[in-house]
Amino acid sequence: MTKRIMHGRGQALIEFAMALPLILIFWMFLFDFGRITYYLSVLNNAAREAARYGIVNSTNVAGITNVVYDMAIGIDSSDLFVTVSTIEEGTVIVVGIDYQYVPVTPLVASLLGGGGGIPVNTQASMLIEP
Repeated sequence: MTKRIMHGRGQALIEFAMALPLILIFWMFLFDFGRITYYLSVLNNAAREAARYGIVNSTNVAGITNVVYDMAIGIDSSDLFVTVSTIEEGTVIVVGIDYQYVPVTPLVASLLGGGGGIPVNTQASMLIEP
């Protein structure tokens, strides 16, 4: 009887040891997925706020870009590529932001091909006020 109880305890330990790497990989992916979702939300908000600024100051491209940098909380501004353009004969302003997301966890980064990353692109457009 004692042997059977000890065998069950060892079996649970081995099953846990086999499942632990899978659980850790899942948490790493979940952590990086949460970060990329946060960055996408921040960049969407920054593009929208810059477009709002641009509908009043459509000729001030440097000011629009600065609004993006100020609103991109938690993201290094040197990693952002901002484009400002007008379409439909100057009646609509479009603010685009391109960012290359680099995962923090080494396993996710290695699965993406080393130093690559995930491109995060967003844009906002609004009518320019007369």
